[in-house]
Amino acid sequence: MKTYLLLLLGALGCTPVFGQQWRIAPTVGVNLATISYSNAYLNLFTSNGSRVSPGFVPRWQVGALIDYTISEQVGIRSGLLYSTRGSNIQTSVTRSGYTVTASGSNQINYLDVPLLVTVGLGENGFRLVGGLVLGIALSGTSKTDAYTVAGYKFDGEEAKLPIGNSSNDRIVPTDVSVSLGILKQLDLNRRFLELGFHIQPSLSSFATGTKQYPSYTSTYFQFGLKASYFFDIGR
Repeated sequence: MKTYLLLLLGALGCTPVFGQQWRIAPTVGVNLATISYSNAYLNLFTSNGSRVSPGFVPRWQVGALIDYTISEQVGIRSGLLYSTRGSNIQTSVTRSGYTVTASGSNQINYLDVPLLVTVGLGENGFRLVGGLVLGIALSGTSKTDAYTVAGYKFDGEEAKLPIGNSSNDRIVPTDVSVSLGILKQLDLNRRFLELGFHIQPSLSSFATGTKQYPSYTSTYFQFGLKASYFFDIGR
């Protein structure tokens, strides 16, 4: 995390100030998010007679971006974004001739700090954007829907997912991901409305058990749409 902050400060501080432009933008977005398990992790579930099928679930993001324009075609940006990740999960277990199928979902809430570079594509308002995102875990919950076994109905339940680095925790405190996307900037009376599509796969496993069993990894993947409205500052 210290390395990431040094990169952020360096990127914002090493560019010339004169003739450049700072902008800030409230931002809102919607994502489709899921969790990817390593083959070793999935094989572990199968060997225990279980089958786990993660699926996409809608999640959202809100916050603000700050953008520094180096030239007409190149800029850097950071910000603070409250972002939710997670997945739908369906699990089936076969025991003594009975197959039990349960479904549920989880949601982990992060404070995201992006470090991105934008590059213009000609004069048509399209830009490419890419870089790293540091996610700081704030809270997490896991929900199980109601299910029926041999005619008996069991209620669903909700549990908190502890955050930390101990064996009793479920979620590691930080997540590092890559964000890649394409943007379209619309000029609205000398201000910009920016619409963007992005994909964001995680580079690190969010589950604490990976430290003890390195082959059992579980990472996030999400893609979605984002809208930002930019205001000039510093002038």
